[in-house]
Amino acid sequence: MLMKKIYYLLASLLLVPFIDAFGSFGSENGHDYIDLELPSGTLWATANVGANMPEAYGDYFAWGEIEPKKSYSWSNYKYGTNESSITKYCCDSVVGKDGFVDGKTMLEAADDVAHVKWGGRWTMPTEDQWKELSTQCYWVWTENYGGTGSNGYIVYKAKRRDDKGARAYKGTKPVELYSMSDVHIFLPATGCRFEETLSYSGSYGYYWASVLDTNEDTQYGALYVGFRAASVYHNYYYRYYGHAVRPVINK
Repeated sequence: MLMKKIYYLLASLLLVPFIDAFGSFGSENGHDYIDLELPSGTLWATANVGANMPEAYGDYFAWGEIEPKKSYSWSNYKYGTNESSITKYCCDSVVGKDGFVDGKTMLEAADDVAHVKWGGRWTMPTEDQWKELSTQCYWVWTENYGGTGSNGYIVYKAKRRDDKGARAYKGTKPVELYSMSDVHIFLPATGCRFEETLSYSGSYGYYWASVLDTNEDTQYGALYVGFRAASVYHNYYYRYYGHAVRPVINK
């Protein structure tokens, strides 16, 4: 009886850091989220699609596709075979197949892998949601998240106004106010997939947004958020590349 009491006491003590870190924790359709108290109310998933832990990379998807593949190239992309043969999500006849245009710039639910795989209210983040995460949170680069050895960014709920949008890059001392017990998500440096090769894993992170590149003559690309130890940025690139997906809930 005494041993059982000791066991439960130890278990409760071990849970304290977890409860502190995820005080704004919840679940939707069996997948966990964190409330970073962002102005929009967006809730961010704790893991990537295809992953069961925050530090895991998960699966890689071409933009608008809902299944991972062995190889990622124009030759097997669902909505086009080159930069001028796009068959869906096209606003310029220059890149559309035979002049095709549909005017769609946002992924439909059937092409949103976060929604298809996780259901419920889960979706792929929009450009605005990624920008909000970038400007409203405090980002800290780590090369050993939670002792797992995983590289990437810890994205904390900002405690002070000056911390919003601030970064602690590699070699920069983080603000002492923050620790693993504070509300955060972790974005591992997943790298990306091109053809059959996984490149830059552990050094760069590449995450899709749900929006098309609407710049003239470059709509063969889509928005992604990228980062490395020294920077965080938004850019557009070829849709057929395999990038990670971190789902959100529009609160």
